[in-house]
Amino acid sequence: MSELSKVTIRISGKAMDESKGYELKYLLKSLDSFSKLSEKTYLHMISEDRLKKSESGNFALYIDNFQHGSFLADLVIVMNSYALPLLEHGQTIWGAITTVYDFIKTISSAKEEGKSVSIENVGDGSIAVAVSDSSSVGDITINNYLYPEYVRELSPKLAPSFSKLVHSIDENIDEISFNSSDGRGFKVSEKDIKIFDKKEFLSSEEIQISGTITVLNTHDNTGKIQIESNEIPLGEYKFDVQKQIRYPEYLSSAMRKKLRYRCYPKINFDPSTLKEKVIGVRIIEKL
Repeated sequence: MSELSKVTIRISGKAMDESKGYELKYLLKSLDSFSKLSEKTYLHMISEDRLKKSESGNFALYIDNFQHGSFLADLVIVMNSYALPLLEHGQTIWGAITTVYDFIKTISSAKEEGKSVSIENVGDGSIAVAVSDSSSVGDITINNYLYPEYVRELSPKLAPSFSKLVHSIDENIDEISFNSSDGRGFKVSEKDIKIFDKKEFLSSEEIQISGTITVLNTHDNTGKIQIESNEIPLGEYKFDVQKQIRYPEYLSSAMRKKLRYRCYPKINFDPSTLKEKVIGVRIIEKL
């Protein structure tokens, strides 16, 4: 017995002019992204790393029902029903794809806006994503979003394909949308590109480090510090200093000495991998 999911794809823009034909490179990018998202989700369901020949009868993708105008067609996901119970919350491949997209967008949008994000298990096969925002008067607003637990493992597998899909938007493609008859779907347009770009931000979580200032630029009180503590990976990092303590004597007295500091990490976040990397620190206080 097979399970069918029918998803309608619409691609609009100058490159999708029916009178001239559909520009193939844009069409192939969108279809390839859909194919990879579907295949990787199926492989996650059956706990495999690649699609074997023996699986060819259990999973397939088709395209049909081409319509006039901007490129519009139906994409059909066919999967033998034995794999369905392997995904928590009983979601289908398409349901899982749209859930993961929303999960990635929630996290990346929060980081784009400088908000703090934490994830924790809440039981019953679910996780809670808490997005915290501090106001100028010290008030903290926390919004919680619930997702199936599987998104933590599946999202890094799908993130590169989502990023590739979003970055196929340019002056020739205005929007790409995917929608199923049960109302599940998503669309990407120019406003989503920034969400899926790499971003740098200053963490609001204070840490204490041990380090030695190796380079000091006295004109702006920036430089490099060799960090030798476990709070962040060992290595040499760029630093700057909180404005309130920006004076030369403060830093000059610390040159070439291993000291303790309070600081905020500077983070690079890559939505295509969902990975964060510390790239520097902002010093708050010398301890």
